[in-house]
Amino acid sequence: MADDSESEEGVSGVTFVPLMALITAMLFLGKAMAPFLLVFTLLCPVPMVLTGIRFGFGRMVSGVAISSFIILLISGNPALVLVFLTMFALPSVGLTLFAARGFSPSASIGAHLFGTLAGLAIFQKIARWAGTDDRSIFIGLDSIIANWKTMLEGGGYAREEITRLIFQFKLLFPSLMIVSLFLFSIGSYYLVQFAISRLGDRMAPLPRVGEYRTAYGTMTLFLIGMAMSRFLAGSDPAESVFFALGFNLQTLAEIGFFASGFALVKYYVDRFSAPPAFGLDGAPAEGPGSGRAFMASLAGAFILMFMLFSFKVCVLLGLADTICNFRSWKSGMA
Repeated sequence: MADDSESEEGVSGVTFVPLMALITAMLFLGKAMAPFLLVFTLLCPVPMVLTGIRFGFGRMVSGVAISSFIILLISGNPALVLVFLTMFALPSVGLTLFAARGFSPSASIGAHLFGTLAGLAIFQKIARWAGTDDRSIFIGLDSIIANWKTMLEGGGYAREEITRLIFQFKLLFPSLMIVSLFLFSIGSYYLVQFAISRLGDRMAPLPRVGEYRTAYGTMTLFLIGMAMSRFLAGSDPAESVFFALGFNLQTLAEIGFFASGFALVKYYVDRFSAPPAFGLDGAPAEGPGSGRAFMASLAGAFILMFMLFSFKVCVLLGLADTICNFRSWKSGMA
């Protein structure tokens, strides 16, 4: 029995202390310093998902409830509890449920991403319904644009140029937000995977960069977006919902193609820069840092840098790879 009580004490220490510390630091340091907010947004799901996978879903819910009570007790502001529950607890629940049941990493990351988007939508609806406009909790798009406009005016930009840039930013804001949250979801998965491995458990590893390939359905998304932005926009695209939706769908598809094109180049750079198992004389190769392998690695690094800054080239390459699957040619090149 003594062992059981010590185990329960250890579980509560692992479960609640890091959770409370991270949430409190995120909410109070993040209000004053944006870098802290970004860092703790990335770290926040780790203790919750760790608790759910390692010690059970019920204990995770208990940790969320206790953390919510502490946030309310310290701040006296129910809106902070709402931010925590919708934008952090909800995505973490989705990631926990998928990862604990052995789903693929892409499904787990998708659950976290859609949970974050759903939580953001729920928070906005409740905040508008309650008439909340607390800028210290949620920085609205109008506030971001106002600060950016001030910076552009200070930089000597013409008024027409500022108007055009602000229009483009508003138009692309949904795509930028989805891509940013997607990267945060990947980062959270990596951190949870690392923390789980430190405790002796395992999660399905994410595929290597060179193995990424855009799904064929992205072509459909791209074509739908192009059709909506070209043919359904009407006479005034700036006021058309179809144009905004189509342009964002097209942008998201292009970003997916860019990632696929870059991954394809990375795949073949890794393939050709890998040293042979044996040298020309039959003796074991010296290693990756020697001779031809080193030069191939150096050339590959320059190629990757070029592709990283060549958006259109990567998009076209990714589009072609989505259709043709160039990685399937490896058997003929071996």
